Amino acid sequence: MALLVNDRNKHSSDSSVNHYVYKIESSMPKKGSLGARLRKAGIRRYDVLIHDQPKEWLIKNFSQGATDYPVNVARLMSNIVWQTRERIIKGEKPPLKELIRL
Repeated sequence: MALLVNDRNKHSSDSSVNHYVYKIESSMPKKGSLGARLRKAGIRRYDVLIHDQPKEWLIKNFSQGATDYPVNVARLMSNIVWQTRERIIKGEKPPLKELIRL
């Protein structure tokens, strides 16, 4: 959606000169904060390494929304990938040199 605003040029000696200013308003919603987007995706911070946890811990923390498996696989993998990203940024883990295959 474009909004046209008519504004007289105050710096010109000819006061009949008009300037048009266009303001574009996007129909897309504004992006929320990173925390809000992560919460919406089901990603949260864990103090322990997710991939080192026993089956019972994984079921307790990732069973919500599970259908075919005891855990919600998409949410589990998203959290593992995010945790790995955070560890790489903090320097706790070297950057990945290989592809991640699921």
